Amino acid sequence: MGYARLQTEPFTLDSVLKELAQDRVGGVTFYVGTVRRSDDERTVDALTYEAYPEMAQAALDDLRKETISRFGLVDATVIHRTGRLSAGEPILLVALAGAHRAETFDAVRHFMDRLKTLVPIWKREEGSEGEHWILGPERRRARP
Repeated sequence: MGYARLQTEPFTLDSVLKELAQDRVGGVTFYVGTVRRSDDERTVDALTYEAYPEMAQAALDDLRKETISRFGLVDATVIHRTGRLSAGEPILLVALAGAHRAETFDAVRHFMDRLKTLVPIWKREEGSEGEHWILGPERRRARP
């Protein structure tokens, strides 16, 4: 059975795939977000993700349920990590299970577009130009 959760620990695709495998599932589409080593002209060493846990958890739950309903999915699992993550580490897992591939592919884009605007998770970038907060889906840098 799928779920949505915030966690500090790494995740594995195998365990999520086993959890989502059901008789009605014809495929699971995975999206895994990772920490980029560079952003435009800057080198990125790490990102720190912070959240207001109760609000972020509720928003992830709601978005998961809304995506399942809208696209007729069988199930979904979403894991968003918090804390300090180094370049190359996984941040986010979106695993969408459906009877057919088309609805899961469409649902991933929908989920990611909505995640950036609805879920209160913030990130601070550490790298070649020091540390700064990244604001909004447009990736604007916060000014001190």
